Amino acid sequence: MKATMYLILIILSLFSFNTQAQTLNLTIPSQKDFCVKEPDVCKRISEYKNSTLLPKFDFGENTQPKDKFIFYTLHVIDAWSTERAISKGYGKEWNPLLPVYPNRDRVWAHKFITISLYEYAQWLDDRSFIITMNYVTSIAVVNNLDIIIDNEF
Repeated sequence: MKATMYLILIILSLFSFNTQAQTLNLTIPSQKDFCVKEPDVCKRISEYKNSTLLPKFDFGENTQPKDKFIFYTLHVIDAWSTERAISKGYGKEWNPLLPVYPNRDRVWAHKFITISLYEYAQWLDDRSFIITMNYVTSIAVVNNLDIIIDNEF
C-alpha cells in the first residue's frame, strides 16, 4: 500500500515538474549583461573572491615542528585509546567538555576541533603552551593505555 502511494507521488511530481519546466526561463545571462545592470553586485563579488574566510595558516616562529608532531600524535593516540576504553566498557571520559560515555564520532570530532582551534588561533602559537598541552595529553594517554592494558592483558 505504501509503495503504491509513493509511486503515485513520484509520478505526479514528475508531471508537475514537467509543466513547470515549460514555463521557466532557465537561460543564464552573460556576465557583461549582468554587470552592466548590477555594477555594485559585481564589485562586491570581486571583493569577496579576493578575501579569505579563515585566518592565514601559519606555523609561527615560536613552535618547532617536532612539538607540533608530538601534539598531533598524542591527540590521535588519546582519541583512539579513549574510544577503545569506553567502547569495551573499561573506563569513562574525564574531560568536562564531553559526556561520561561519548560515542566514537563525538570523541574524534572533539579531537579534530581541538587541533583545528590550535592551528587557527594565532595567540596560541607559543612553545610553552604546546609543551604544556603535550604533557597534559601524555598524562591522559598513559592513563588510557594503563586502563586498556589492565583490562585486556
